[in-house]
Amino acid sequence: MSLRFPYLPPSPAPVGQSLRPFVPVAIIGAGGRRHFPRALLDTGSEDTIFPATVAKLIGVDLQIRTGRKAALRWRGAAYPLLFGNANLELTDGSETVNWPAEIGFSDAPIPYVLLGNNACLEFFDATFLGWAREVELNQNLSFPETAR
Repeated sequence: MSLRFPYLPPSPAPVGQSLRPFVPVAIIGAGGRRHFPRALLDTGSEDTIFPATVAKLIGVDLQIRTGRKAALRWRGAAYPLLFGNANLELTDGSETVNWPAEIGFSDAPIPYVLLGNNACLEFFDATFLGWAREVELNQNLSFPETAR
């Protein structure tokens, strides 16, 4: 399964903004779902991180993850990072993929969701086509078997 996304500006008003590998993502919990039109595919982020307020809205129970990073550093400040289980969904309009994941939640004032290695990019082989200003995601063998 292959998904393709055009690079987008950080906000809907593209004047003077550089394009980045943003993709639309939905997060689904026991109590609902929320859609984010711009989530950054971030190869430098260890975890996939959503705003902490979303966890309560969609019914995700949060907990500290032992043995791993417990804070997100943003602009020189450290913000606690809590984790919970939910499903993520990506669609490019032609194909849709949905999988269970352990997701980080933070009160850090990040401007958009970060789709990092854990819970997202680990399940795809990503090709960043700079010249075409698009990204292609192909499911790899790490993709959760229950979601195939």
